[in-house]
Amino acid sequence: MLDLVNALGQLTLEHLESIAIADKKSSRSSLFALNKMTTTALANINRVQMYWDMMLAHLYCISNSKNPELRVMGITNLSNFLIKVFKHFVENPPSSE
Repeated sequence: MLDLVNALGQLTLEHLESIAIADKKSSRSSLFALNKMTTTALANINRVQMYWDMMLAHLYCISNSKNPELRVMGITNLSNFLIKVFKHFVENPPSSE
């Protein structure tokens, strides 16, 4: 699971780099990796401690993009991810171990 999230994050960052170099607009379909990375992370939310740092690093990079469309998508994905993770921990508090 970690390898999948990491690979999708790398694809997203490569896409971000190609957009920055070419100074072109991004299409929603071209951010398939970002959407799948977030979907995969949310499907495995019970193991969020394993990939928390990796997800935040990738979403933080995208949220700081110079491209406004990418920045909005990054912030939207980051917000959705954080809300669902916090909701998960409210509903299923971690054990005190």
